[in-house]
Amino acid sequence: MRFDATEAKPVWQSKTLWFNLLAVLGQVALAYGFGDHDAAPWTSEAAVGTIAVINLVLRLTTKQAVRIRKQP
Repeated sequence: MRFDATEAKPVWQSKTLWFNLLAVLGQVALAYGFGDHDAAPWTSEAAVGTIAVINLVLRLTTKQAVRIRKQP
Protein backbone atom coordinates (compact mmCIF):
# COMPACT_ATOMS: atom_id res chain seq x y z
CA MET A 1 0.00 0.00 0.00
CA ARG A 2 1.41 3.38 -1.00
CA PHE A 3 0.61 6.57 0.91
CA ASP A 4 0.37 10.02 -0.61
CA ALA A 5 2.73 12.41 1.20
CA THR A 6 0.24 15.26 0.84
CA GLU A 7 -2.24 13.30 2.98
CA ALA A 8 0.28 12.46 5.69
CA LYS A 9 -0.45 13.59 9.22
CA PRO A 10 2.06 15.17 11.61
CA VAL A 11 3.94 12.66 13.73
CA TRP A 12 2.43 14.01 16.97
CA GLN A 13 -1.03 12.87 15.78
CA SER A 14 0.08 9.23 15.63
CA LYS A 15 -1.67 6.98 18.17
CA THR A 16 1.07 4.40 17.68
CA LEU A 17 3.77 6.91 18.61
CA TRP A 18 1.96 8.06 21.76
CA PHE A 19 1.21 4.51 22.85
CA ASN A 20 4.85 3.50 22.43
CA LEU A 21 6.06 6.56 24.35
CA LEU A 22 3.72 5.72 27.22
CA ALA A 23 4.87 2.10 27.15
CA VAL A 24 8.51 3.19 27.37
CA LEU A 25 7.74 5.55 30.25
CA GLY A 26 5.91 2.76 32.06
CA GLN A 27 8.82 0.37 31.60
CA VAL A 28 11.32 2.97 32.83
CA ALA A 29 9.14 3.65 35.88
CA LEU A 30 9.01 -0.08 36.66
CA ALA A 31 12.74 -0.56 36.08
CA TYR A 32 13.72 2.24 38.44
CA GLY A 33 11.28 1.32 41.19
CA PHE A 34 8.27 3.57 40.87
CA GLY A 35 7.18 3.62 44.52
CA ASP A 36 7.45 0.55 46.75
CA HIS A 37 5.52 -1.72 44.42
CA ASP A 38 6.99 -5.18 43.80
CA ALA A 39 5.37 -6.66 40.73
CA ALA A 40 4.82 -10.38 40.28
CA PRO A 41 7.46 -12.01 38.06
CA TRP A 42 4.96 -12.80 35.26
CA THR A 43 3.82 -9.19 34.84
CA SER A 44 6.82 -8.22 32.73
CA GLU A 45 6.10 -10.95 30.18
CA ALA A 46 2.40 -10.10 30.19
CA ALA A 47 3.19 -6.41 29.62
CA VAL A 48 5.48 -7.17 26.67
CA GLY A 49 2.86 -9.42 25.08
CA THR A 50 0.09 -6.88 25.60
CA ILE A 51 2.18 -4.06 24.15
CA ALA A 52 3.02 -6.19 21.11
CA VAL A 53 -0.64 -6.99 20.46
CA ILE A 54 -1.74 -3.36 20.84
CA ASN A 55 1.08 -2.25 18.50
CA LEU A 56 -0.04 -4.81 15.93
CA VAL A 57 -3.65 -3.63 16.11
CA LEU A 58 -2.60 0.02 15.81
CA ARG A 59 -0.40 -0.73 12.79
CA LEU A 60 -3.11 -2.77 11.06
CA THR A 61 -5.68 -0.01 11.52
CA THR A 62 -3.39 2.75 10.23
CA LYS A 63 -4.97 4.54 7.31
CA GLN A 64 -2.71 7.56 7.02
CA ALA A 65 1.02 8.01 6.68
CA VAL A 66 3.01 10.04 9.21
CA ARG A 67 5.32 12.86 8.22
CA ILE A 68 8.31 13.99 10.24
CA ARG A 69 8.89 17.28 8.43
CA LYS A 70 6.67 19.66 6.52
CA GLN A 71 6.69 19.07 2.80
CA PRO A 72 8.10 22.01 0.76
